[in-house]
Amino acid sequence: MLPRVVVSLAATFAMVAAIAQNSMSANAAPVAYAFVSTGNPNNVYTLAVSSTGSFTHVGTTSSPTTIYHLSVTRQFVFGIDNASNIYTYSIDSAGALTLVATTNAGKYVSGYSSQYSIPLTQVDPAGATLYTAVGTSQSKWYLESFKIETNGELQFLGTSDADPNALSQIRFVQGGQYAFMDGCYNTDPGASFTTDSNDISDLVVYQRESNGFLTWVGTSNDPPAAQDGYEYCAGINASDPTDHVAIGFTIFNPSGDDVEPGTALGTYTVKGTPATTSDYKNMPVTSVWMPTAMSIDPTGQLLAVGGDGNFEVFHFNGANPITKYTGLVESNNSERAIAWDKNSHMYMLTSHSVDIYEMTPTSYTELKPWEFTDPYSMNVLSLQ
Repeated sequence: MLPRVVVSLAATFAMVAAIAQNSMSANAAPVAYAFVSTGNPNNVYTLAVSSTGSFTHVGTTSSPTTIYHLSVTRQFVFGIDNASNIYTYSIDSAGALTLVATTNAGKYVSGYSSQYSIPLTQVDPAGATLYTAVGTSQSKWYLESFKIETNGELQFLGTSDADPNALSQIRFVQGGQYAFMDGCYNTDPGASFTTDSNDISDLVVYQRESNGFLTWVGTSNDPPAAQDGYEYCAGINASDPTDHVAIGFTIFNPSGDDVEPGTALGTYTVKGTPATTSDYKNMPVTSVWMPTAMSIDPTGQLLAVGGDGNFEVFHFNGANPITKYTGLVESNNSERAIAWDKNSHMYMLTSHSVDIYEMTPTSYTELKPWEFTDPYSMNVLSLQ
């Protein structure tokens, strides 16, 4: 039997160790920051994310107007409104944001009109350049390239022609050597591609020059082969860390001009020209009726698709066919954006929250979400 004083000291040491452990846990460096823009009020929020997937509110920064899309680098967050104004926020050591620059992207194109503005920005993988698209008419659009200066200012590099029928999110492949966009249009005068047949998919490739400028390479009209009596129409996309792009194709039944439920998932290898072995025989169809968000995780193994109150995750296999994984997961919220960090966390921006999951190729667990009022956009900066 131990003497009473020894037992007391042992208990004291155990208590001190427990307090120290809890203190270290509470003060552990985050593995990621999640940035969320909201309207009414117009703010950008920073949430620090722990290794276990718990959120901590770091700060709130007001924005001059509603920000519809966010892009991030290690030093800056870029937000764009619906009039092609790009706002640069610096990220301090604790993740808090400060507005340091404002750029009107439309002023660099003669004849620009804010009615031909899309809330879209994208930074290259190195975080050196930023891109957005502006238009002067429904049929004339430009892709703008900007160098990101050390103070957050944007230096205009020039414009390339943009395909007015392919104004999707910009995706980078080959370590940032090439950029990819896609879209769909109808060849019948006055027809709507959402209700009519004779749809054409445009797959557009740009090459990134040494100074960051994106040069148009070419447009391909080569969708996967569809089953007899059906057509594919290119829509949402995502890229992996190498040279592959996943595209969600709306499925049409031309004979009845009907939109089929779900979206067919094809995969392309992009090395200057997009190439695919996907066709109706090997393309899975989403259980999500009309996906609105798509993203591939940093390992290139998982493809998440979300929309209309649910989501599902697939195994992404590079140039090989995409395969089923989770099946349909009900979330009861409209998914607006999907992002990942490098600590196996998947983030879903919904109509009133950021949902978070621990997601691996073999298992997934829903973690505690963070509630928001009127969220518009989200992006995640992985710190590891």
